[in-house]
Amino acid sequence: MEDRIIRDLEPTKYLKDKLSLYIEAFISYYGEEYREYIENRLNNIFIIAYQSDDDLLNKLRSLEEKLGQGVDKDKYKEYYDRIDYNTNLRIELLNNYRKEYAKRVKHLLPKKYHEITEQYIRSEYAPFIFGLKKGCFEFVEVLGDFESTTFYDYFSEEMDEKLNNSETPDFEKQTIIEKRIEYFKTIGIDKGDDYSNYIKLEEYPSTEMIREIRRIKKQIRDLYNLELNSRTYPNCLFIKREKELGLLLDSSEEYAFTRLIDEYNCVFPNLRNNNGTIELIPEMFIFTGIDYSSRDNIIIHELNHILEMALTEVSGNIVTIRSGWDICQEMIGEKKEHIELVRKVRKYERFNEIINELLAIDIHKKFKSMYGSVFSIENSEYTLTSSYLDQEYIVRDFFETYKKEIIKSRITGNMQVLFDAVGEENFEALNNLVNEDYQAASASAKSALHADIENRRDSIMSKMSLHTMLHTPANNPEQAKQGRNLNLT
Repeated sequence: MEDRIIRDLEPTKYLKDKLSLYIEAFISYYGEEYREYIENRLNNIFIIAYQSDDDLLNKLRSLEEKLGQGVDKDKYKEYYDRIDYNTNLRIELLNNYRKEYAKRVKHLLPKKYHEITEQYIRSEYAPFIFGLKKGCFEFVEVLGDFESTTFYDYFSEEMDEKLNNSETPDFEKQTIIEKRIEYFKTIGIDKGDDYSNYIKLEEYPSTEMIREIRRIKKQIRDLYNLELNSRTYPNCLFIKREKELGLLLDSSEEYAFTRLIDEYNCVFPNLRNNNGTIELIPEMFIFTGIDYSSRDNIIIHELNHILEMALTEVSGNIVTIRSGWDICQEMIGEKKEHIELVRKVRKYERFNEIINELLAIDIHKKFKSMYGSVFSIENSEYTLTSSYLDQEYIVRDFFETYKKEIIKSRITGNMQVLFDAVGEENFEALNNLVNEDYQAASASAKSALHADIENRRDSIMSKMSLHTMLHTPANNPEQAKQGRNLNLT
């Protein structure tokens, strides 16, 4: 029982305490000869296991029910105090950032709302209370909120695309049109329910105006999440510990901490200057939540990223980091803007994640045979719900056929091992298939592509098999001399 209490209330401590079990499962899977390599990699990490206040509160209430009336609530007072602190901080920051949002969008609103927006900014009230006191609810609707969908989102270019797309359901198109008409009626322009009556109006929001409002909204939301997730407990303790360890990249200024509110699991490649030598100190973020059913597999997925991660180059303040086949760069001392989160997918990023998930599933089977469930609930079964497996049908045969070469290439960073086995052109062709399926615009587009991609996949796999046959030692005397030594070094 005490073990489960630590898991529920102090997930970071619990995960640190159990890390050795995960490490033993990795050694069992990859081989005893890699023990030192695996232990060095996975023991030298910074673990952050976190949960929402609502989840923590639910766990406290469940604990009280299990322990009955005799529970010593003072023993858990610090957790209730933590929730209260976080709640008050959230209210304070929401009010501050709503005011900041209003300041930045005021000049973009219809002129009739400029003065009342200024009055709201100078007031001490939240928007709804202010609107109630002023008897002006239309102002609240027109201003909108950085945390929720506003009128302006319905005028976006994405919504225009939906209206012009024959595959968009009629009810969705009707909702967009109704929201646009509602906007005009809210600001005092009522020309009936025929949308065509509004399109030519001078007051019709311009594309530039909508872009700017949505950019500001996104910017404020990121700044709010950044400050909230950096100051709440226990996150602020993680950041304090980062500073104590001398880590060079402040994760409170990085993408990872803006996403904690989104129940995010990831590995963040942090760095430390060790007497003039830059070294890699990976940070692992694990959201524990209420549903523990997949936690062990998720933890193993992220740990395997770390196992395959290496610092490959330091050039000035730019560092290059490899994880499996994926390459990314970080800048020491750079403060990142949290405005645009839409970015280009890196060349091998998707393929890399799919293979990592397939490896994690294999390792989790080994882990479960050794220890059962550790972070997951007892006897829970891992369900294949990861979005990474949407393209599994493209790579499953490749993974099973060339698993030994795949593992070698990912851990050592030597992709030539894999290219020698399957042919570089064939590998690139398979990677292109993965990206083509992943970047398909819609579910219907994916469905239309599916049969064609399967045919091309089979053709690529045939070419890989032929390449393998032609390059086996029996058919290649030079390779026979060298052998196919796949041990990690």
